[in-house]
Amino acid sequence: MIGWWLAETAEEERPAGGWVAVARALAVVAGTGLLALAAAAGAVRWGLIPSARLIEQGARHEIDAAMYLRVVAAAGAAIGAVCLAGALAAALAARALGRARWREAALATAAAVACTTIVVYGLFVPTRAAQKSVKPFAHAVRDRLGPEDRLALLASDEEIPFILHVGRNVPVLAPAGARPRDDVPAGYYVLDQARWRAWGAPAGWEEVLASPHLFSTHRHDLVLVRRRR
Repeated sequence: MIGWWLAETAEEERPAGGWVAVARALAVVAGTGLLALAAAAGAVRWGLIPSARLIEQGARHEIDAAMYLRVVAAAGAAIGAVCLAGALAAALAARALGRARWREAALATAAAVACTTIVVYGLFVPTRAAQKSVKPFAHAVRDRLGPEDRLALLASDEEIPFILHVGRNVPVLAPAGARPRDDVPAGYYVLDQARWRAWGAPAGWEEVLASPHLFSTHRHDLVLVRRRR
């Protein structure tokens, strides 16, 4: 669409139509949003954001705010630069539209869309995908245990991705029941956190590592526990 617009406007200047006001409004909204995001990235980078409150509020809506904060803190400068560039392009687009300079408006709009796309697909989409993956927890388990440590699954949710990412043979036992089983030997076991909490810290068992990220309220978060004897 941008290419077609450029080709058409290269031939002749067209008078402004009713869509110009809408396009300018969208450009202003986009520029304002990108400026706000740049300011937010700077606030996160400098520690001015109430992290605990954001994490608590995000968990209520299946948003792993802690992960977003870590990503933004690590790449705050790059995010801020892209957002500022996008805001400037949106401002130029609004200005060009107001003066009926269609070629300039098309180029500025393309730049603003490109910056917005970079932010969305470079920050939000990968972070959301990582939140829904069992990979971080599996890698944490892999790094925590030695090759000689016994590991088994007492969960039927996410067992195949977990075994893939943990990179070792993990037997899948029957899913955890209402009470801890007496016939399992000492070792490490992975089960869902809700079941583990329902056990109420049974004797001879201890929590080793809980999944540090929120999958969602309709999927099972996992936990690594150990049976000492």
